[in-house]
Amino acid sequence: MFHLLKKEGFLACIIVMPSVYPPGNERIYVVDALRGFAVMAIMLLHFLEHFIYNSYPVASSPMMEAANQQFKEVFFFLFAGKSYTIFALLFGFTFAVQYRNQARKGRDFCGQVCLAHVPAGGVRLHECSVFPGR
Repeated sequence: MFHLLKKEGFLACIIVMPSVYPPGNERIYVVDALRGFAVMAIMLLHFLEHFIYNSYPVASSPMMEAANQQFKEVFFFLFAGKSYTIFALLFGFTFAVQYRNQARKGRDFCGQVCLAHVPAGGVRLHECSVFPGR
């Protein structure tokens, strides 16, 4: 659905998405936002750890090398443990909400969880057999 907005010679098209959720089912947007920030922090840590810090920047002086090391330590202190913890806690919270919603409908949630985790475990076992690690 599109709405046209005209204001002082400026024409804009606004896309309005209808809600895909039933009326009685309200999402908790704060949880979605926190999960997004946690995933973003995990990705930044991953990029910093695996792609940037081993080759760039090259320290031009001992002072710059110390500054680089301090930046890395502060960044990891602020984001490393906290982002993984927040993501894990939000996964548990989301799982509890899903379990409660299925229980309200009178459905057994164990079958769906097993249906998701058994193939994931098989993929993980295959990955462990192919890639021995470090």
